[in-house]
Amino acid sequence: MSTNKMLGIGAIVILLLVLGYYVMTSLTRVETPQDLPAETVTVTSDFKGVVTSVNLEQIIADGPALIQFTTDAGTNLTIALPSMGSLLCSASDSVASAGSIEVGARIEVRGETSDEGYLVPCDDTSHYLRVIE
Repeated sequence: MSTNKMLGIGAIVILLLVLGYYVMTSLTRVETPQDLPAETVTVTSDFKGVVTSVNLEQIIADGPALIQFTTDAGTNLTIALPSMGSLLCSASDSVASAGSIEVGARIEVRGETSDEGYLVPCDDTSHYLRVIE
């Protein structure tokens, strides 16, 4: 066989291998929740607990107020209260001001978990953040 013929056959074999690999990997790909758009995976949760920390430092730069608390079940969570656009919050009438919440206060909250892992009580009119006795 001539050298040109051997190169042509080699190129075809390599092309078929690459094409076969592409087809096999695209057909066997399983879609996981991480592959889905964020708005399709939302979970609303309710918690009661005791405030362990109130961080208002990010409000200066239009960041969220971060309120850490320990739930009645013993889990540590962080609530993010948006400072910028708080008037656009769907549940603004039901969300306590971050400045009125103190360490040691007992709270109840309903909100959705953000991509950063914060509990955000602002995306729906059923959400709330209350100081309870």
